[in-house]
Amino acid sequence: MAVSGEKASDEAAPEGAAPGGAGFGRAEAPALAVRGLTVRAGGRVLVEDVTFAVRPGEVFALLGPNGAGKTTTLRAVLGLIRPAAGEVWLAGRKLWPGRPSALRAVGGLIEAPAVYPYLTGWDHLKHVGRMRGVFDPAALYALAERTGIAPHLSARVATYSLGMRQRLALALALVGRPAVVVLDEPMNGLDPPGMRDFRMFIRELAAEGQAVLFSSHLLAEVEAVADRIGLMAGGRLLWSRSVADVRRAAGRRYRMVLRPPEAGEALLRAAPEVVRLEPVPDAPPGTVWVWLEDETKAPALIARLAGAGVEVRAAAPDVPPLQELFFAWTEADGQAYPRGRAER
Repeated sequence: MAVSGEKASDEAAPEGAAPGGAGFGRAEAPALAVRGLTVRAGGRVLVEDVTFAVRPGEVFALLGPNGAGKTTTLRAVLGLIRPAAGEVWLAGRKLWPGRPSALRAVGGLIEAPAVYPYLTGWDHLKHVGRMRGVFDPAALYALAERTGIAPHLSARVATYSLGMRQRLALALALVGRPAVVVLDEPMNGLDPPGMRDFRMFIRELAAEGQAVLFSSHLLAEVEAVADRIGLMAGGRLLWSRSVADVRRAAGRRYRMVLRPPEAGEALLRAAPEVVRLEPVPDAPPGTVWVWLEDETKAPALIARLAGAGVEVRAAAPDVPPLQELFFAWTEADGQAYPRGRAER
């Protein structure tokens, strides 16, 4: 479903009404601010007390297992569902509770692209342009070229591949250059070249000052595109931080080869500076990953092992990919990210 903000009168928020607090100062006002968002349906709490902000030029990714509340959160940001509590601000205007005119500042793509199969791609772009009050054929064609659908504009959408429909939906979401772009699993259906193009395109949007909020299960793509990530589980946002901060907070991982294996692993499990210990898959016995809260303690730890009669035949720092961190977080409901205060 491609969503574009409705045409409406320009209704500014009252002076001083933008969210305050740490990180919400006027000098760096967020393009999107979500505060205390709670969504209920059928007696169930789908999203509870979710708070985050996305600033102009920033790419923020929501991660989490199925049922974590990611899509529900995005739907509330796009005005598709009404929250039970909380606020959503778009470019300084309050959407929930508040003014539908705030939707002028947002465009989005939620779940599968909802398009009219009997219309052409150009028909779609013209229709959305007129709806938003920004019908400019030259600008619409430039957007089609940018998203890679220009050669197919005269064809009916029924003939489009899934990836081409995804590109069309993205183009529709960007009509009128909204300040906030919301994308739910935007790389579904894209082939590897399409995913590469998507990465470049999202970074271009951010470079031009648009705020991008997206969810994805393709963790390598998130790592390549996002400035910050937030982990959701059970309808709550457990934390949000920059990708670099996530790596630092998760600790430095070392790959060690221990002899004898049993004695070395026992000593490591008892060491207070060791956050986690895991065997390396498909490696000889005694080959382990050692996660340290503070990497500067690695030499002293190795010396202590040697003093206890354990030979450390190899010890090399190893930065884990985001995918491995994600599995650890979700298995522990986010508790594998214990150090420091999460940015909210």
